[in-house]
Amino acid sequence: APAGSTQGQELQARVDIAEKNQADIFVSLHSNENPNKAIAGAMTFYPTGKSADLALTVQNELVRVTNAIDKGVSPASFYVLRNNSVPSILVEMGFVSNRDEAAKLNSDQYRTELAQGICSGIIKYLNR
Repeated sequence: APAGSTQGQELQARVDIAEKNQADIFVSLHSNENPNKAIAGAMTFYPTGKSADLALTVQNELVRVTNAIDKGVSPASFYVLRNNSVPSILVEMGFVSNRDEAAKLNSDQYRTELAQGICSGIIKYLNR
């Protein structure tokens, strides 16, 4: 989205890219935060009623490769999920509010493992 766009315009621009390019899937990657600094783990969200199989496959592979705490998958109504026509997920790769997990998220090796796990899950989903 152009500089000065609203948050809604920025989020819509992400959806537009997927739809314009006829994407097979949409994956949004994030780092989570919580006031409770003890909370850690990876979780994956999907739009209510759609994409649960994509979310579960990616979550399982992410956890398998990284040994992250498995916080599971859940339906959610985030903008990029509810406004996307392609199978969509939002992956929370860990909590930056947890000191130990923040250090892992700042590690090139761990970020590579996260990417490998997410990629493995996408490949399994697309080859099913």
